[in-house]
Amino acid sequence: MNRLLKEKSFVFGFLFLSTLFVMSYVYTYGIKDPNDKPQAVLYNEEQEVVARAPFPPSEDFLLGSDKEGKSVLTNLIEGAKYTVGLAILLSLIRIVLSFILGYIFYTLPKLLKDKIEVLCDAYHYAPTAIFAYLLLSPAIIAFSWSYDEKVKLLLTIGVIVALAIPILSVLIMREIEHVFSKEFISSCRLIGGSSMHIFLKHVTPFLIPKIIILFVQQVGQVLTLFAHLALLDIFIGGGKQVIMEMDLEGNLLMESFSLSSEWGGLIGKSWNSFMSYPWMLFGPILAFTLTILAVNFMASGLIRWNQREYNVPSNKKSKSSPSVMKAPNEHVISFDKVKLTEKSG
Repeated sequence: MNRLLKEKSFVFGFLFLSTLFVMSYVYTYGIKDPNDKPQAVLYNEEQEVVARAPFPPSEDFLLGSDKEGKSVLTNLIEGAKYTVGLAILLSLIRIVLSFILGYIFYTLPKLLKDKIEVLCDAYHYAPTAIFAYLLLSPAIIAFSWSYDEKVKLLLTIGVIVALAIPILSVLIMREIEHVFSKEFISSCRLIGGSSMHIFLKHVTPFLIPKIIILFVQQVGQVLTLFAHLALLDIFIGGGKQVIMEMDLEGNLLMESFSLSSEWGGLIGKSWNSFMSYPWMLFGPILAFTLTILAVNFMASGLIRWNQREYNVPSNKKSKSSPSVMKAPNEHVISFDKVKLTEKSG
């Protein structure tokens, strides 16, 4: 832990995310007044209309306001715990289920494993956001009136998790095969160790550092997926359709709003107003950018920490091709940088 704390990039990312959580909880449960409702119209002392929401950035609204008169900055602070917290939770579920399924894949016959790998290799190029939209839009958009918000949230979580499990499972299966192929594992078999005992006592310690790095990478990928789905009116935590005005032909103009202050929902509801009120979109995009950057800093620090902790040599001059797997429409996942030096002791 002392060596990990010396990695400045990891410390920076960790402090940034921790600060977001603390600020979000303090504001929501300590500062925010639940009876304080936003004002979409401002009046002067003579009760004359001075301005209407959305308000541009000013001393009262540092990042401006939305169309309901809510401050963009306070929306971002309040929604941080939902956005980042849910991304961490979904990433953890992805990793745990993929770890279990990866071991199950490893125990399958080689012919069946090859078939599974072929299917997953084809899945690399599938756009995750489009698949998620096709699976979620019937319940979230087309027939939203027939599902309550709890069912919508669970369905969204299930789809986001399920879309990543096949590739992650095969990736972990390949890492398990790599460790089981080592000579010290053969020695363990010769002295009577069962497969489960060898997996838990000898293989798992080699996988844990890689799993931790993969988990941190997944957090950034889930955050990116949140933003993509929001542009398609799929809001994490639920959304609502609000009638804004009526056009000259008598058609009702409706806009989607997030029921929570989740950042993806803030982007989605502000997208149509980008040209007129750009500050409504600037704040959530900046929040996503800084958070994903902090997550990448953490992953970079973890990689360097593992290299020093396990004396992993640099592979810049290595002629062997790295073990890289690319998740669909997401960042490249590489374990080559965190290969561990096997020690029989």
